[in-house]
Amino acid sequence: MPTYYKPGERKGYSFYAVRGWTDGKQHEIRTGTTNKKGIGGAEEFWEHFKIRTRAERGAPPTRQTATFDDAVILYRQNRDLSVSEGRYIARLEKHFSGRLLSTITLGDLHHAARRLYPGCKPQTMNRQAIRPAAAVLHYASKSNFCSWIRVELFEEIDPDRPLIYPEELEVLIEAARNRNDIELEALLTTFQRQGWRVTETITIDRDRIDWHRKSIERWVTKSKRWRKTVIDDDVMALWKRLDKRRNGRLFTYGDRKAVYRAIDALGSDIHFRPHMARRGFATSLNEAGTDTLDIMRSGGWEDPKSVAVYIRDDVEQHRKTIGKIGARLRATRKKVSKISA
Repeated sequence: MPTYYKPGERKGYSFYAVRGWTDGKQHEIRTGTTNKKGIGGAEEFWEHFKIRTRAERGAPPTRQTATFDDAVILYRQNRDLSVSEGRYIARLEKHFSGRLLSTITLGDLHHAARRLYPGCKPQTMNRQAIRPAAAVLHYASKSNFCSWIRVELFEEIDPDRPLIYPEELEVLIEAARNRNDIELEALLTTFQRQGWRVTETITIDRDRIDWHRKSIERWVTKSKRWRKTVIDDDVMALWKRLDKRRNGRLFTYGDRKAVYRAIDALGSDIHFRPHMARRGFATSLNEAGTDTLDIMRSGGWEDPKSVAVYIRDDVEQHRKTIGKIGARLRATRKKVSKISA
């Protein structure tokens, strides 16, 4: 809301003065009228001033006039955003609406993160606020909308990432089998054998399955593209037993929460969420000596660094690896001893 100053209240003006904001910039104007309301009044004068100012801003924003909204528009026009990134940026856009880019500091970003995600871990605030905001600001700096700023992340604490090994998941699969819940049995077995993300799994379309070649074209959310993946024989056998549905989906679960409820209803003492099976999938294959590239292709990862996050740091496994160096050295010493003799 603008502030209206009566004649004589502001800098000795003999007319009404108005102070207000339009498109992220504050203005103080002298209206030339002694009336506040009605035709020709100060309120009407201010509304016409806003319309005229916005019309003048129809030109591309400059370093002096660019707001966070302008930066977001530019970023959306030139970047292919994921659903999650779009949602994070929309919240930031609402928080910084009308704010001039030239006035935004690192402290403002940290304040926004704490306000938008109160009580959340540093990892969450970095992922959903700091990194998206930095991406928008740095992209805007390339177009000379603002100066480049160094954005520091919140210090992250290494999170506890629980996993469940494929053999441990057998208990839940057996419980689903005993209840004759073929759909839940098929879903849990898919998590166990394929290591896919929960949302990508429950949205599988039958039309994408090649039943003869035992493969599927599935949408990988993180990489935003279709990926062809082979299907385990036991998984394929269970899928064939599922009823066909009008919507073409393989499973009936509407969202991940529905999956969680179905798992909890089994009444097992084992706490399980599908992502725990994804970590167990990657760790088991790594312990079996599987090449990282093969793990990536099977589970749908795009980056070796991402796979590394899912693999449990096993001290005993490290000990065995280091021991291989000693074994090679001992073999070498034997050869040297024989040659010397």
